[in-house]
Amino acid sequence: GRGLDHAGALALTADVDQSPRVGAMPATRIRSTLARVRRAPADTLLDEISGREVATREGARIVVVPAIGRADSAFVVTARIIDAATGNALKTELARAQDKAHVMGAIENLATAIRRAFG
Repeated sequence: GRGLDHAGALALTADVDQSPRVGAMPATRIRSTLARVRRAPADTLLDEISGREVATREGARIVVVPAIGRADSAFVVTARIIDAATGNALKTELARAQDKAHVMGAIENLATAIRRAFG
């Protein structure tokens, strides 16, 4: 659901931001950019199009588009890393969780893979 998606996106952002070479754009900067272009409310998760627009305006090179899906009682957490300028997919990372209790661990594994690949 939306709560898990939001919590997962926040956790992924915090974990990826631990990299010395890859930094997450601060939420305040994203909100101010969205306000300037009169987009979605500040508490809305960005979709790929809005994320690319914010990244392009703010000089970020990549956008991470996270998703959490469910298959029976298991969860699949994915992150598509796209080029902000072109929209081309650079890489897709995937992590599995056997149940809801293990989703945060899967997100940490996903963030580690992103940090290895990009920073």
